[in-house]
Amino acid sequence: MPVKSPKSVKQGKSTPRAQKPAPASAKRAGRPKLEPIRWTIHKAAVEFGKERTFIDQLRRRKHIEPAKDGKFSTLQIVEMLFTDKAKADAISAQANAEAAVRRNQREAGELIPTREVNTVLDPIGIILRQKICASSMTEYEKDEMLADLEKQISAIDWEKVARNTLEK
Repeated sequence: MPVKSPKSVKQGKSTPRAQKPAPASAKRAGRPKLEPIRWTIHKAAVEFGKERTFIDQLRRRKHIEPAKDGKFSTLQIVEMLFTDKAKADAISAQANAEAAVRRNQREAGELIPTREVNTVLDPIGIILRQKICASSMTEYEKDEMLADLEKQISAIDWEKVARNTLEK
């Protein structure tokens, strides 16, 4: 039923009511049904400019398996390729903080680079070996002492020593 505006009431005219938009199903009538995009590793590699092997490594690391058709959904591809930004930012902030701690320790003389430690310790090891070999001990005693020295040095957990140094 047409609605009469105050002006048109006086003139005896009516204006048509606004038409409601057709439902989405009516708009899609006659069009093909939309299918979800299915991805292969190769297709994702081409689309995102990554190596196939790299994407496959990410897939295995995140335990993402393809569907029965051997393909992946867009959501699975996104999960493979992109990380949670907040998590990535937190990891980056932690790495930056650890690097700053190491830099400060190095500048304060509390942390010595491995290269410098080796430069100092290698000659000491050579001297110890020469002294042991030149001693009046029997060959068996020399071999035993050198093996014990090597065993003691190789038993040191250098990563633990470095962590303890960083914690102090």
